[in-house]
Amino acid sequence: MPSTTALSPGDVAFAEVDFSDQGSSKKRPVVVLGPRTVYGDFACMALTSVENPGDIPVNDWESAGLSSPSWVRPTLAMIEETAMGTRLGMLSRADKRSIAAMLRKMIAPVFFAQG
Repeated sequence: MPSTTALSPGDVAFAEVDFSDQGSSKKRPVVVLGPRTVYGDFACMALTSVENPGDIPVNDWESAGLSSPSWVRPTLAMIEETAMGTRLGMLSRADKRSIAAMLRKMIAPVFFAQG
C-alpha cells in the first residue's frame, strides 16, 4: 500500500490490518487515533460493517467516507506507515467524542488503577 504521513487523528483510511492470529491480514477501514509515531506507525481502531457487542456506531458514516453503516471495534492496533492506504474521510466531532469515551473506558480504569 502507498505510505502516507498526511493522516491526522480522526481520519478514516484503508489499511492492511493483521488478524489477531497473526496468520493473515485484510485491507479494511480504520480510524486513525493519533499522528505518526517516531517509530513510523499509527495508533488505529478497526471499523466493521457487522455490529458486535461493545462496538460503537459511526453515526455520520457517509461523511467519514464509508460506503455503508459502520462500527468501531474496541481494539487498538499499531499499524506501520507502509500498511496505511488511502484516506477516505474524517469522523464527525460527535463520532470522535464517542470514540474518546470508549477509549477512556478501555484504558483509564486499568491504567490508573495500577497506581
